[in-house]
Amino acid sequence: EGADIVKAAAFLGAGISMGIGAIGPGVGEGMAAAKACEAIGKNPKEAGLLTRTMLVGQAIAESASIFALVVALILLFSPSPGHSFVNVWALFAAGICVGLAAIGSGVGAGYPAGAACTGTARQPSLSKRLTTNMLIGSAVCQTPAIFSMVVALMLMFMNFNQLPVNPTWAALLGAGLSTGLAAIGSGLGGGMAAGTHAAFVLAGAHFTARGQAHECSLIAGRDAGLRLVDVNEDGHADVVFDDQEAHSVGAP
Repeated sequence: EGADIVKAAAFLGAGISMGIGAIGPGVGEGMAAAKACEAIGKNPKEAGLLTRTMLVGQAIAESASIFALVVALILLFSPSPGHSFVNVWALFAAGICVGLAAIGSGVGAGYPAGAACTGTARQPSLSKRLTTNMLIGSAVCQTPAIFSMVVALMLMFMNFNQLPVNPTWAALLGAGLSTGLAAIGSGLGGGMAAGTHAAFVLAGAHFTARGQAHECSLIAGRDAGLRLVDVNEDGHADVVFDDQEAHSVGAP
């Protein structure tokens, strides 16, 4: 009977791991696809480049769900090291740990992927820099999921038979919950930072190019359309170049 309960806990943990773990990567891949479609609509000539950028970003976002899949398969097909009531909670906590962690890492990876697609459409010459930023940012987003998978592996393969039920079951469940929940914020935050950095890579290039034109225009007696406007309403003036050809926002 004890072995059956442990196996049932493993099945439940596997379902939680894969079911919850697929949410974040799915959302992240959707974010990248949405931005790619929008970018192709604005710059159809670069459809091939934008599609490749999107696919690379989606592949990285999907890695969090692969971690969840690995843990789910181990829970389904590997024998438990013990059959005590403590092991029930250990296997259950392993599934929760990886499933929750994949939410932040998956969604977070969607931010730099989407920003890379948007930036590449606006400035194809910066595609290599934007792709590099996307790869680094997306990889950092996956580190919380990797930490959670390590904790999950420990929960699955360590033998807790010799430990008392109380309070060991609470400690194991707390380990899974704390690691999984903590990884959500880390994954999201890393992705947001990488996405913002991609935007400033693009803005910096506009600012440099327009700034050079502004210097030449000042020598010629023109103002090159330089304005200071609080575009994003954050309380700080943004450098805006406003002319007949384009409107661009430079670095603050």
